[in-house]
Amino acid sequence: MTDAIQVLPKLPVEVWERVIDHLWEDYPELLACSLVCRAWQPRSSFHLLNRALLQSRSDVYRLAKNLQLSEGLRKRMHTLIVRGGRTEATRLAIPQIGTLAATLARSPPQAEELGLWHAMWRDIPDDTFLHLTRFTSVTRLTLAYVTFPNVVTFGRLIFALPCLEVLACRDISFDKKGTAVAFYGGPTQILDFDMLCGTPMVDVVDFLVETAYVAHDLEELHVAWWDPVPLLEDLKALRIKPILQAASDSLLVFDVRFGGINLQPSEAFQSIGTLLYYTTLTTRTDGHPAR
Repeated sequence: MTDAIQVLPKLPVEVWERVIDHLWEDYPELLACSLVCRAWQPRSSFHLLNRALLQSRSDVYRLAKNLQLSEGLRKRMHTLIVRGGRTEATRLAIPQIGTLAATLARSPPQAEELGLWHAMWRDIPDDTFLHLTRFTSVTRLTLAYVTFPNVVTFGRLIFALPCLEVLACRDISFDKKGTAVAFYGGPTQILDFDMLCGTPMVDVVDFLVETAYVAHDLEELHVAWWDPVPLLEDLKALRIKPILQAASDSLLVFDVRFGGINLQPSEAFQSIGTLLYYTTLTTRTDGHPAR
């Protein structure tokens, strides 16, 4: 008697592509997927070639070599991610950001986004900020679980990117608390500020509103919560009101998203409505802000 061979149904390639999408930051797995079959190769290569995950100086040197060999890769590269620790609970030094800036300043990739993840800004050469001014294609800076020595260093970073339009921050902290007394970074093109909040970022908000005056020209403010905390108290702690007041004449979009907050929809809607008093925005019947 021969064993029957069960043939599993063939899944649509779109399903496999969704699975591969979840591996976007796991380079060894993406490389393995790209070698499985022809159907998996395009999606795997998309993530391998469009994003660079830089966890060490060796990763930077490898990227620089690949960019020299392929002009197409230089134009295709969309995102540069400099990561310290592997998880949000582990913030490690990122000396590779200085290596990245210095090595690629002469001919940087056409990346639109620069991200710093799970990092501590420690012992980074001052000329890093100068080198970053050459990264004129970067329009979005994402800072997730990053500790800076002080708010001045944070300010120097965002002003080093001359074409920056979107600043996204999640759980930013400083070794030395307090807003900079004086800071002049020149004109800025930042129009969109995204706050993904696990903890309040008072010094960040104060810097953007009172010191660098970035908030005065904002057109979009996106705020998201993930932790189950009382809404009204968190709104006050996150100092959204000063941002709305500063951007009252320019703000076009105020997007608020909640996760895990134990409030009735009517209560949340009423709380947000009180904030709109400080802007020229109104609220549509579907709950979204509108002119």
